[in-house]
Amino acid sequence: MKFAFIANIAGITPETYSAAFETEEAYNLIAGVDGMDAAKEYVKQLADEGYDLINLCGDFDEEITEELRGIAGEAVEIQHADYSAEELAKLEKLESFKNYGIIIIDNSIDEAHEELLQSEACDAKVIFVNSIDMAKEAGKKLVDEGADFIELCSWFDKEKMEEIVEATENKVPVGTCGEL
Repeated sequence: MKFAFIANIAGITPETYSAAFETEEAYNLIAGVDGMDAAKEYVKQLADEGYDLINLCGDFDEEITEELRGIAGEAVEIQHADYSAEELAKLEKLESFKNYGIIIIDNSIDEAHEELLQSEACDAKVIFVNSIDMAKEAGKKLVDEGADFIELCSWFDKEKMEEIVEATENKVPVGTCGEL
């Protein structure tokens, strides 16, 4: 499987802000774009490269996500991060979005794997995990290291997201690309 997680961050490009992690199960790409026009171009490129699943950060709303689905075509599943009412209330109170935590599932790994993307606008720590238990530990680690908020890949439905919220002691907003 080819998976991508795209974040919208000012002043960056996929060439200057990206990391890849390949496992037995998937080729995982995390990348940033600057604005929705850049996102459209990048999603088209990823679709042409055979990506199966694209997750988008919470900056992408349902309207732009639908537009990106149209650009990518039916072979590519695209989901954007969303927040429950409680988590959205916490998100809206944030004064900083500098430290971004992302948790992604990959069932083929035995231990957590981390990638760090840095820019003037936003540092993103991405932790790949193989289970909900490992994800809870990753969430705690992200909070301990100063994450302002956490977003989860589409494997995390509402119940799994709530487990991460509980594991992080409700300290930071947590959103998911999965079903709420």
